[in-house]
Amino acid sequence: MLSNNPQVKSFLQSPYWAEFQRSLGREVYHIDSDCIQARAYEMPMRLGLCQLYVPYGPELDNHDLGKCGRDPIRGFIEWLEKSARNIGAFAVIVEPRSDYIGQILIGHGFEHRQRSIQPSKTAILNLESSLSEIESQFHQKLR
Repeated sequence: MLSNNPQVKSFLQSPYWAEFQRSLGREVYHIDSDCIQARAYEMPMRLGLCQLYVPYGPELDNHDLGKCGRDPIRGFIEWLEKSARNIGAFAVIVEPRSDYIGQILIGHGFEHRQRSIQPSKTAILNLESSLSEIESQFHQKLR
């Protein structure tokens, strides 16, 4: 299990990644309410600027937002704004894994960004095979 909360499924939202980010000297912010969890990381930029980044988050425990009481996304946005002000961030970037959460964020005033920081699809190639075996698995035009 990557987190104290079994609902958190992304390594980038795990306490292990948070600890690694802290070891780099970055601030880590964490929200864990009844229906929503997320970690946000301070990302230093050029010229002394920084942004607040939420990779593959937030995670919702319950897609039925009506059962969550107060709007958890509104609470998440307020938490983000407070955390960003804390570090003087010039931008907040949220890259949810779920299109559902992405659409909710857009409905709350976020803008869709064409380019993301994290790749949306990752392929892994086992390099224990010989080069000829690996090449034989490629499409003929890609060899």
